Formats: sequence, structure tokens, C-alpha cells
Amino acid sequence: TFHFSTNGLLLDAARLAPLAPHASRLGIIVSTNAATPETYRRLTGKDFDKLCANIRGAVAAFRQAGQPAPLAMSMIVMRANRDEVLDFLRLVAALGVPRALLRHLFETDYAAPPRDDFGYEFIYEREILPPEAYAAVRAAAHVLAAPLGLELGVQRAGEHPEIAALAE
Repeated sequence: TFHFSTNGLLLDAARLAPLAPHASRLGIIVSTNAATPETYRRLTGKDFDKLCANIRGAVAAFRQAGQPAPLAMSMIVMRANRDEVLDFLRLVAALGVPRALLRHLFETDYAAPPRDDFGYEFIYEREILPPEAYAAVRAAAHVLAAPLGLELGVQRAGEHPEIAALAE
């Protein structure tokens, strides 16, 4: 099985057509980090509508090949987007993606310099949610995921050794 992560902006139907017959051996995670065009533009400077169109096209390409879409959409939950987590889950379901993945920013000793790429001052340490806030988001997400028919994965370094290793 081959897994990869992408921002989804080049994940169009033409690029996916050769992969579609091999869906059972693929895992594709589309890192989104937003549920609205405004937040997506603020965090990435990119076109949310293009992203959504590409994801719809990807789901359609796999369906056309008679395969389930081996897709998941992920969101790194932080202060800038925590109010969009439930809308993110609704978006994932509306796009026909079967799996949503919630992640977090790693607590680290490295002090990343502030960034202001797209008019939003991103300060890594300020964006990290405290554990209790992350737990509340996670609980609300679990309540909503089942009725939406989503498989929900929630990853936190303290709970997943493989994620903790990535933080190193």
C-alpha cells in the first residue's frame, strides 16, 4: 500500500485516473486545515473552491473506476480554525470523502519565527490548543462523525507513539 499526503491542489481527475484502478492499494490524505474559503485563504493563500472541486473530482474518478475513494481529509486543529472543526466534518461528508483526521500542532522546544504570509500573523506557540480545549473539540467531533457516516481519526502525540516520534 502506498500512502501520501497532499494539499489537494494538483489532485485533479486527470492525475488520478491512472491511480483509480489501484484504490485498494492507496491511501491519500488531503491536508485542508479549514472549512471555509476565508480561513483557507488566511492560512494558505490558496483557492478553497479549487481544492473542493479537486476533491469532488477525485471521489468521482474512483467511483467511475468502481473503487471506493481511498481518501481522508485532515485538519490540524489550532486556535485559527478550532471553531470550524464541526463544519470541517460536514464538508468532508458533503464532498463524499469517507474519513476525517484531526491532528494537532506539536509542542516543541523550537521557537518558530512568526509568519505573516497571507495577512494572518501565525505564531506557532500561540496556535497550540491546551489539552482540555483539544479534548472538547475531539469529543464534539466524535458526536458528529457517526451521524455523518464518517470514519474519524484523532491523533495526539501523547496518545499515539508514532505521532510522538514525528514530533521529535
